[in-house]
Amino acid sequence: LIAELQAIDILYDKGYRNVVFSLPFINDADELTKVKKMVKKYCKNDIKLGIFIETPSAINEFNYMIDSGIECAYIGTKDLTQMILACDRGNKLVSHIYNSKKRAVLSSLQTILSVGNKRNTPVFLFSLLDDVYFYLEHLKGLKSLSICTSEYLQLFY
Repeated sequence: LIAELQAIDILYDKGYRNVVFSLPFINDADELTKVKKMVKKYCKNDIKLGIFIETPSAINEFNYMIDSGIECAYIGTKDLTQMILACDRGNKLVSHIYNSKKRAVLSSLQTILSVGNKRNTPVFLFSLLDDVYFYLEHLKGLKSLSICTSEYLQLFY
């Protein structure tokens, strides 16, 4: 992590100030505070930090992480759905449980978007192609939605 932060620090030294270092699978504001201390200790520049919301605990901690000073948040819907529904979409024995359109998932996504919009913190939603239109229809305040390149190419081939 220190090497990654220092690599971003070098980019900042070269004038690339629009780079945000985003932390995956972060659970709470305490973890974010530890990373911020590492930035102060090992970097010359104040590195902008973002978070990936991929665990239920991160949903509950989102307000506190905003208070800790993040630039933005990214919702990893595949991982978050698996965590919320306690399933593994890659395991054929339990993959049938995976359903990113369940109320528990949708409610969680809406909570994140609502908090982000209320607190003026950009939230980017990463989605499976199959879910794009569903999310656009059912999520209020969704401003940024992304899909992976391989799924994007399916739109054309």
